[in-house]
Amino acid sequence: TGNTAGDGNTIHTVNSPIDWDCRLGSWMPRKGSFFGDFSVPECNLCPAGYYGNRSGRTNSSCDGACKRGHFCPKGTAEPLPCAPGFYMPVIGAASAESCLPCSPGTSQSTAGADRPCDACPPGTFADQLNATSCTDCPAGRFCPNAGTVQPLDCAAGQYQNLTGQA
Repeated sequence: TGNTAGDGNTIHTVNSPIDWDCRLGSWMPRKGSFFGDFSVPECNLCPAGYYGNRSGRTNSSCDGACKRGHFCPKGTAEPLPCAPGFYMPVIGAASAESCLPCSPGTSQSTAGADRPCDACPPGTFADQLNATSCTDCPAGRFCPNAGTVQPLDCAAGQYQNLTGQA
């Protein structure tokens, strides 16, 4: 026997599973001897923090937790990379706001970083959050250490006219 859909087509459920072809980023629960739930009109979106890059998912974890360096809003098919200047060291980030900014004195130039940002090398600095690169120390100042946040002034009576000095 079957069930008549609103379009006049009959859905047969005798001894065979119905293959719900949910779009990527969504899932349909398995109920009884068929896939899907006739009481739910559409497939469910994968929850925030999870992604579904294959069809036929049957549970809310879809294809798994969002991977490190990425975030997954509700209904994500492919994890989205954290922007340059940010990183995500754990799985399951749900939004771009979950990505952690590089702290002053560090930078990250690539998207999708999964470990803390790199310290600026001696001779450079980064004075703001989420820097994508380090800046050469200006003439008349120096940056002696890795991770410099603010360039230091030369000592009284001394001057150097080169940039990028450690």
